[in-house]
Amino acid sequence: MKFCKKIDWIYKRNLFFGKGIGELPELTSENIRSLNDTILNPKNKMNFSVSMDAGEQYVIFAYPSSLEDVEQITYVQMNDTEMAPNFTKSLVEVEGMNGYQAIEYKVYTYKTDVPVASKVTFEIII
Repeated sequence: MKFCKKIDWIYKRNLFFGKGIGELPELTSENIRSLNDTILNPKNKMNFSVSMDAGEQYVIFAYPSSLEDVEQITYVQMNDTEMAPNFTKSLVEVEGMNGYQAIEYKVYTYKTDVPVASKVTFEIII
């Protein structure tokens, strides 16, 4: 008698985040997936940080829309816990790894009018 082990595949999605100079890139699946940093399998109530270096102008982060909206964004250097309303939320279909089916992501962006003069760190809680 042969026994087969059933394998259940669990597909996990990334939280993507990054920063840059100049204008915000178009919010497409490809551009979101190309952001410099990722966190595998984000969850509600988790926190992470994104820092803009001197000369940069924007930050972007994106995670599956099945998770809650952002709970809080803190501008660390100013101890300002009320930054969330300054971020713009969009919904974008983002493909999974190897072209796996796209799902809806919440994409948050923040852009300054001029490059920041010194490091700006945002502590984000989903």
